[in-house]
Amino acid sequence: MEKSDGFFSEKQNDIGCRKGYETMKHKLLHENWQMTRRGANDWIPAVVPGSVYGDLLANGRMEDPYYRDNELKALEIIGDDFEYVTHFDVPEDFLKEEKLILRFDGIDTIADIMLNGTFLGHTENMHRIFEYSVRELLKPEDNELRVLLFSPTRYLEQAYEKQPIEGSSDAMRGFPYLRKAHCMFGWDWGPRLPDAGIWRDVSLLAFTGARFDSVYITQEHHDGIVDLNFQIDLEETFDSRTLRLTDQGCYQTAGGQLLYGADAKTLLAHLIATEHFLASEKFCQALKQQGIHRFQHYIRNKQYHRKR
Repeated sequence: MEKSDGFFSEKQNDIGCRKGYETMKHKLLHENWQMTRRGANDWIPAVVPGSVYGDLLANGRMEDPYYRDNELKALEIIGDDFEYVTHFDVPEDFLKEEKLILRFDGIDTIADIMLNGTFLGHTENMHRIFEYSVRELLKPEDNELRVLLFSPTRYLEQAYEKQPIEGSSDAMRGFPYLRKAHCMFGWDWGPRLPDAGIWRDVSLLAFTGARFDSVYITQEHHDGIVDLNFQIDLEETFDSRTLRLTDQGCYQTAGGQLLYGADAKTLLAHLIATEHFLASEKFCQALKQQGIHRFQHYIRNKQYHRKR
């Protein structure tokens, strides 16, 4: 069965889930990376996701840090800054979308990020995701992405000199100053190897209209029935507002404003996108694995109900 709601065309399959709805485009940027010590201009192949120590080991530029006292040599190496660079093309269909986002799932840790010579941002936290809107900066071909990684040990030394903060006696002085895996700075069971690098995926995202910012699902079990409650946040492409679907079937901004009227068409598109998520094959199959097989949902007034 196929129907059109004015925004999407959808097909219904035999388990009540929909096929053919449009999804956010996603391209991993894992190829063609090179790295060098800052200022050395001695480029070697690099792996992303990966790390400085890993790339230096793979290219024969450092000794095994776990052998004898090589830990001290590794510490000296990470006292330098390192630079990573890659070049990539953008698929034609990506450039047709309203919003393009450069996403880093994890950078370890202190870094400057530049795209085609434009500074995007500075990071000092390896435990979070960083995203940058890059629609106006991208070219169809030969985009240059550059990441400058600064020495974590030098950062700690300078921070400790300004204001001493103690932690574990087995770790390097000043390690609490940096949002980085603290075990890297030494512990009673491990060496001091504060590596650096682009340690998780780098990707380019493209979408039009809106995307899910977060989906939080809670369950209520009673009399053999499971009620699913959804807290859904959407990000618009037009002005990057984050909107939350309320119990009244409308959206609320982060500032608490309820959106009606002139935003009705936009809201309807968001509601339909949300409905497609709730009826997607992946979502339905996940619930099926939990023993939930029948699902009735009324997205317009936010009632969601599944029977076992």
